[in-house]
Amino acid sequence: MNLREIEIRNNSRLTENIRCRSRLNLETRLYFLERGYIETETPLITPETGIGPSKVFATSAFKPMFLRTTDTDYLRRLIVGGFDSVFQVSKHFRKSDNNHKSYPEFTQLSIAKRRIDYKKLTYIVQDYMAAMAEKITGSTVIDAFGNKIDLHEPWTELRVKDGILKYVGIDVDFNTTDEELEKSMREKGIDLPLDIDKFTGILKYTILMEHLLDNFVIPHYKGVLFLTEYPTQLGGPGKEVQEDPRYKQRGETLFNGVEIINSVSSQTDGNKLRQVYEETLNHELACGQFEGKRIDQEYMKSMALGIAPSAAMSIGYDRFLMMLTGSRDIKDVITFPEFSFMGVKNG
Repeated sequence: MNLREIEIRNNSRLTENIRCRSRLNLETRLYFLERGYIETETPLITPETGIGPSKVFATSAFKPMFLRTTDTDYLRRLIVGGFDSVFQVSKHFRKSDNNHKSYPEFTQLSIAKRRIDYKKLTYIVQDYMAAMAEKITGSTVIDAFGNKIDLHEPWTELRVKDGILKYVGIDVDFNTTDEELEKSMREKGIDLPLDIDKFTGILKYTILMEHLLDNFVIPHYKGVLFLTEYPTQLGGPGKEVQEDPRYKQRGETLFNGVEIINSVSSQTDGNKLRQVYEETLNHELACGQFEGKRIDQEYMKSMALGIAPSAAMSIGYDRFLMMLTGSRDIKDVITFPEFSFMGVKNG
């Protein structure tokens, strides 16, 4: 096995990618600090695992502990604490697919801001991305996973229900449970995800809906697609859409089909948030694939105090670097990828 440092020494592209990462770190901090944001740090090892269908890395100290999968919950707690605008560039860990665009140890840029909703925050991020591209590459046109994109160009905004209706022919308004959605998919002759019968309730509904988006909606869009107003089951900590509480103020932004940004308007009702988290966790534990997950009670207590109207988001920092450098493999923008993750034996 070649040492990574030897690979870097012999590959000028890797060297430039590392320099690009260093420059992006600097310019990111300057961008947000100049706009009144406070840079923060939050725990890397946490006593609870948070919510969402992601498998976590467990460790141990005096009691079971976990490597974080996200930090937006902590940023919301800082909003409760009185901060107006906060950001963080930090490492996260998930037991997930290890492929050319995903890696178990990854970096996120996370932001939380008062007096703003998820759409406005997402377009702040668009300005940030365009500014970074121009600073680092001299142009707002980047190579996003094989296709050129001008980051200044308007993004295609699409409600999830409109995309499902247009490309699948299923009206989400009348398919609000996992049983209803599964029946409609079978009637359409749509193959269901593997092992879907292992899941129930909100978790099963989420998997079915993401299957439809990934396979029937997202492939129709090149460039930048901003999916908005997710069904409430997929909305997590999001606030309801005022005109229709069956949907949440959550958005996901994809660049040529690759997710880069996840944004959400914060749920301001602590009781509603707890209900969603408890229901999700019950279904996760019932399927037997998320043992050890628990609700973060400190986070629940914080949200019960009453969070101000605000929004939080995260951007896949490594994937953004892939676009800035025109890289095809996420490991080309990570300085020292762990070779055992790469399917190569250490030794």
